Amino acid sequence: MASKKNKKFVRPGSICPILLLFCFLLGTHLQAQVIPTPESVFGHEVGATYHLINYEQSIDYFKKLTAASDRMEMMHVGHTSEGRPWHISVISTPENLKNLDAIRENTMRIAHPEGLSEKDLQTIIKDQPVIVDINGGLHAAEIAGSQHTNQFAYELLRMDQDEFNSYFDKTVLVLWPTLNPDGQNIVVDWYKEIKDTDHPTAPLNKVYQKYVGHDNNRDGYMLNMQESRVLAHTWRNWEPEILHVHHQQGHGSERTDFHRMWLPPFATPVGVHTPPRILRQMNTLGMQMAQELETRGLRGATHIGEMYDAYYTGYNDYINMYHNSIAYWTEVDGGQNQWAEPYNVPQEKVLEKLGSFRAQNLLVSPWKGGQWNLSDQVAYMVTVNYGVLKYAKHNREDILYNRYKSGTETIENYPESSPTAYIIPQDQEDPNNAITMLRRLAFNGVKIHQLTKEMAIAGTSYPKGTWVIPTNQEFGNLVPEVLGIQNYPHIMRGDELKLPYDVAGWTLPYSMGVAVQPVAKPLADEVLKALEAVKGEPTTWDENKKAKLTANPVAAGIVYPARAMEGSGSSLALDPTVNNSYILMNRALKNRGKVIYDQTGYNSRSKGTYVVSGINKNTLMAWAKELNISGKWTNIKNGKKLNRLKIGLYQPWHGNYYDVGWTQWLLEDHEYEVDLLYNTDIKDGKTIKKYDVVIFPSIGPARGAGEDADSFILHGNSKDVTLDKYAGGIEQEGLNTLKTFLSDGGKLVFLNASVEFAIKHLNLPVEDVVKGKERSEFFGSGSLFRAEINQDNAMMSGVSKEADIYFNNSPVFKTKEGFEGNVLVSYPETGTILRSGYLMGEDHLRGNAAALEVKQGKGTVVLFGFSPQWRGQTFATFKMLFNTLHH
Repeated sequence: MASKKNKKFVRPGSICPILLLFCFLLGTHLQAQVIPTPESVFGHEVGATYHLINYEQSIDYFKKLTAASDRMEMMHVGHTSEGRPWHISVISTPENLKNLDAIRENTMRIAHPEGLSEKDLQTIIKDQPVIVDINGGLHAAEIAGSQHTNQFAYELLRMDQDEFNSYFDKTVLVLWPTLNPDGQNIVVDWYKEIKDTDHPTAPLNKVYQKYVGHDNNRDGYMLNMQESRVLAHTWRNWEPEILHVHHQQGHGSERTDFHRMWLPPFATPVGVHTPPRILRQMNTLGMQMAQELETRGLRGATHIGEMYDAYYTGYNDYINMYHNSIAYWTEVDGGQNQWAEPYNVPQEKVLEKLGSFRAQNLLVSPWKGGQWNLSDQVAYMVTVNYGVLKYAKHNREDILYNRYKSGTETIENYPESSPTAYIIPQDQEDPNNAITMLRRLAFNGVKIHQLTKEMAIAGTSYPKGTWVIPTNQEFGNLVPEVLGIQNYPHIMRGDELKLPYDVAGWTLPYSMGVAVQPVAKPLADEVLKALEAVKGEPTTWDENKKAKLTANPVAAGIVYPARAMEGSGSSLALDPTVNNSYILMNRALKNRGKVIYDQTGYNSRSKGTYVVSGINKNTLMAWAKELNISGKWTNIKNGKKLNRLKIGLYQPWHGNYYDVGWTQWLLEDHEYEVDLLYNTDIKDGKTIKKYDVVIFPSIGPARGAGEDADSFILHGNSKDVTLDKYAGGIEQEGLNTLKTFLSDGGKLVFLNASVEFAIKHLNLPVEDVVKGKERSEFFGSGSLFRAEINQDNAMMSGVSKEADIYFNNSPVFKTKEGFEGNVLVSYPETGTILRSGYLMGEDHLRGNAAALEVKQGKGTVVLFGFSPQWRGQTFATFKMLFNTLHH
């Protein structure tokens, strides 16, 4: 026993209070760092069978995580189409979070490297973190994407200090709870409705993002949608070096070979102007992600294949490759209507598909079947996220250096095999189309210049104000990708033609009707001296309001010179070539004005004129100024009177037919009033009589139903697939109503795939000459074709004698005996038809019709054998649809 004199005592009032205070503070800190588990907030694990998390629940959880940790912040980046506040989270060390402004400033300097020397770069990247953007849920029906981010955030924040720092000492993660808040809720609400019924895997009954649904990932360069603009604005303000978007594929489909996850590299072909350094890094990263899956014992990762190519530039994710970011998507098995339901794939079924379970070069550990649930999908997504973080931390300096070099090489040499510049004159058939195109490029980070004086370029004289886009700029690879001509390669897989994963040709000058002149040789010094960078006063980016392109200073500077109104009189004559003319017409009719159609041409390049009267002249002038319409004052009084239209738009009970939404968006954007008509509305003779015209967007057989299946319009989903109230189509009852509607003088408009329904069931004397043709004989998908226009028909008012139309597995018409009506659009007998994309079997088009006006009783059926409103991009043919409604 120790002696008392050696025993130490603590005097009251000395050290004890300090220890107590220290312990109290430490305990308070530790308590604040207790990370709430998903189960404690949601009441179940993330990915639990029969349970889905909606957007508000996710945001509530992310806020709880932020409150509990100094490793995460949340930021408001905008609002969705339905008005939901949209948030991102930023995860890194507390030190990095305190220095976010400096980190972003350095990132911007690397992303925009003009004038930055390699020596100065080395100083920047010595301690500069890599910014990684990870997200999911863009395609909301691929539901694991929006679920897994909750689990991933939790796992990162609960790490011990050493493990967390190993990832985030030189990394900043931008983690979106979801890329589609509205869609996440639509899907979760749908699952709640069906999960306790006999159809817990029923397909969605509507699109999962306002207007566009699944096409929300095809709006990358057009930026028509609110959500697309918020994404682009956020990514251009963060410029992440790595951008990973999680997707999902339908399980067990013919194209998946029963692998569990597809990862880059992509299949051939990839985008022509994809920066090589960035593409190589993306391919390497794909292997890193696969390795992470192997490390954790998760089988079935594969690459390349025959399905996912990256040829199309319009993907919201892949377009960032042209900003020199490592940007891509991945595909986990299990999307397409599986929701939170469990399912099992028998081993023999997988073996039958694969042939054997032997290792393959890109499928080294085949999945052998068994249970595959939402929790598995979440686990695969979370795992590859760790692979991304590992790649970022181990290759940080190379990633930053290659981003810099990719930009400087483009500045110094301009994109390989592309023009050195593109010239866009201000004198355009529809000046607004040029402004629209240029503002979208500017919002995507492209620099645009104007001539300060008249200059000769490549033998042609251009006036002051002409827009010029040099391609030797850091994001210059994007310019030829959208303004240039696409030539999709002819690729055979054995005896089968390799089909484009999406589209083959999208050249904006053709689809938008904008005159653009590429310049092959470098611009002369005197031209360069005459160029001035476009920059305007940007509108404020308000996260609480609709996103405007003019929040970008370059886009704000793209304006058309004001022009004085010509002529005299109290009425305003409008050019039918100009899309905004139809907005003014609709405003006038809504405000009890008068609109007539005069067959006299507005000018030498357009036949027909719309004349507006009965509206205060100052009001007309204000509208014209706002809409950038020149117009002419006139005293024309006589002509065909136009009434305010009552338009019906057919909407099936299915989420995959987003052509409905694009049509609705286009009409509403041009201030037409349109009602969605469902099956019961079509069947009801009293309802349909209220409408002047009913439009059937592109709707063919249900996906996977086969070419011989009848139209989805007629039969819809069977009761074996969905709830009774969403089953069926218009049926014979609705068909009879349509026939009565026609006989009474109504008008029906059918677009692209829906034409087959009209020909067959309305007994039209029209033949589709390419129906049933083998691909080896005829194939045209997602391409722009040259067509001839019947300018004598009022439905083609304002359309040039020749125009480019968007052909997408479309019908081609030949009229039969008994046909009454007019050919509106046809393919030329001679000359090249393909303008951009791919075409096999051109002779099947020659001399045949692409659009018809068919007289049926007192009524009219209009058949468009193409998509005049395709994805909101075909500005040159919008007016075809508008005129068709009025005449």
